[in-house]
Amino acid sequence: MRSNSPVRPRRFSAAARLLLLAGILLQLAACLALLPGENLLEYAVCAPDVTRTKNPDGSGEVQIETGLEERIQARSEVQSQLSDGLAALSCSGVKCGFPVSGNGNDAVATLQAVDQCFAETCPRPLLEGRWMDAGELKSGARVAVLDGDLAFKLFGSDSPLERSVRIGDVDYRIIGTARHRRSVGSPDEYGVYIPLAAIAAQGLQLDTLTMYALPLSASGMEQSFRSAMESAWGPGSFYSLRRQIMGGLLLTRLLLFALGMGILLRLFGRLRALGRRFREQIAAMHARSYARDYLLPSAARILLLICAAALLLGAAYALLCFLIEPVYTFTEWVPESLVELSALRKLFWERVSAAARPVRIVTQDVARISYWSKLARLGAVLTLLGCASGRNSPGTRRNT
Repeated sequence: MRSNSPVRPRRFSAAARLLLLAGILLQLAACLALLPGENLLEYAVCAPDVTRTKNPDGSGEVQIETGLEERIQARSEVQSQLSDGLAALSCSGVKCGFPVSGNGNDAVATLQAVDQCFAETCPRPLLEGRWMDAGELKSGARVAVLDGDLAFKLFGSDSPLERSVRIGDVDYRIIGTARHRRSVGSPDEYGVYIPLAAIAAQGLQLDTLTMYALPLSASGMEQSFRSAMESAWGPGSFYSLRRQIMGGLLLTRLLLFALGMGILLRLFGRLRALGRRFREQIAAMHARSYARDYLLPSAARILLLICAAALLLGAAYALLCFLIEPVYTFTEWVPESLVELSALRKLFWERVSAAARPVRIVTQDVARISYWSKLARLGAVLTLLGCASGRNSPGTRRNT
């Protein structure tokens, strides 16, 4: 005699569950680190070399040429060109691994020289004191803002305000401390902020210069800002942080769309089953009673079903908009013609040429986004592997 035992539902194996958990956690960590995205544009170039030459008059004085004055002046030109589309524009120079000292203690920090509006484009929450004002930034006053960890490293639990920190061979007066901002894109543990004009006067060599632009709208200023900066500073590396974040989380977006559509399809199936069952009930009531007895309650249930269907259709439309949002952001990936091979070939080589640039300057923000984007992509791959493999076999029939 042959009998069939109940068939057990398919379940994920232990390895598949582990892959799914690891993938979900990695993507969740990346999303928390990157969202909400920053609507900030950055244009980075190598800092000009500092040259020192003796005056030809025989006085023995050394003349320092940093090349920063021209770059700082270009900021005003770019701001006047794009004044209608920018909320703020600031310039910053970075020197990594710079030695600073104070109170008899030494540390190595990232030296960031900033100019006006840096607090608007790249806000640094203050712990104590104040930020550099417009007059100090313009004149190149010898004032500095330390991050909280550097202040504790140099001065311990004592307040560092109105004390001095030595940067290079010059003493700077400390006017404030900022909240520690180190992230995975920061090369040094500590950071110190001084006016960019002071760097030019002191003649310190910087590593990179970056122009930060805060546009008024989410899109539409990228190409204008890039063209203006290429004209003002020459060739450099352009980044839109919003685009960088969207590209880094693209696989996660696709997975969320697939999950959402799966849930909606299941809900549509449940709603269809409810509608079929309700139709059968109406047919039964019509066979044994008058229409006036069940018409009003039935109309209310029909209205609820219509509202539920409308909500599901609205959710499906929102998911489709969520899916195609990158198409409106990465317009350079859309060919002029979808059916012409020549247009597709032209687009391919344009993207390959853009990605094959031999020199690319990576800012701290882009390095941070790149790190979390790699974790998000790894999490997406682990999630797909967990879904595609490692299922237990369903229950089999037993002979008795």
